[in-house]
Amino acid sequence: MITQYHRPDTKELALSLLSRKQPKTVVLAGGTRLSQYRGEPIEVVDIQALHLDSFSSSQDGFTIGAGARLADIESWHGLPEAYRLALRREGTINLRQTATAGGTLLSASGTSLFACAALAADALLIWEPGAASVSYGDWLAMGNSGLLLSEIRLPASVEIRVESVERSPLDVPFLSVSVARWKSGRLRVVMGSSSAKPMLIADGNGTEGVEEGLRSASRQFADHWASPDYRADSVVALFRRILSGM
Repeated sequence: MITQYHRPDTKELALSLLSRKQPKTVVLAGGTRLSQYRGEPIEVVDIQALHLDSFSSSQDGFTIGAGARLADIESWHGLPEAYRLALRREGTINLRQTATAGGTLLSASGTSLFACAALAADALLIWEPGAASVSYGDWLAMGNSGLLLSEIRLPASVEIRVESVERSPLDVPFLSVSVARWKSGRLRVVMGSSSAKPMLIADGNGTEGVEEGLRSASRQFADHWASPDYRADSVVALFRRILSGM
């Protein structure tokens, strides 16, 4: 239950609220998850007045404010098409006009194509206080790295491809593969499924062992969408489809 709503107009005030041990206080961005919250009493900090909704590009990459709405990012033509297509699959247009980039990554399941693409690209999360830089993969493994997520940074010199399986073109994908390839030859492969968080399968040079890793990972989780054999064969087919187009 949400017992108190705060809307600070400075980052310092937001951090002071979030740093309290009692009462428990959490960030409210788009509110698409917290609006359904029914757990222990909490207070929320709305970050809309902090101006964390900008996005920009440079030679090094793309910087997305944690409070940027998915629909706005999706319409940003400076962002590589693979990310924009992934964002388009994050729900209905009404949801994308409300949900934020930060909230999407921090609450993502393996069905989030944007989260899978960000993990494949080795995205960085910038946390306050201190502008601490933590890779998205490390955050998924360890949890919170700061009080307030301010930015998401995606590298520029990376080719990203995403392929997925779903019941219909507009349905939530229950299985996906995301591949990022650097000019240096580095390759990162991520599997997404309805049964787990985005999972990093490979990070190195070349494709040796990747198909075996995908097959093994896909068999670890059971769901009602597909049999283990179907999932194993499908992730390999998705991976090969991506490689053929890179």
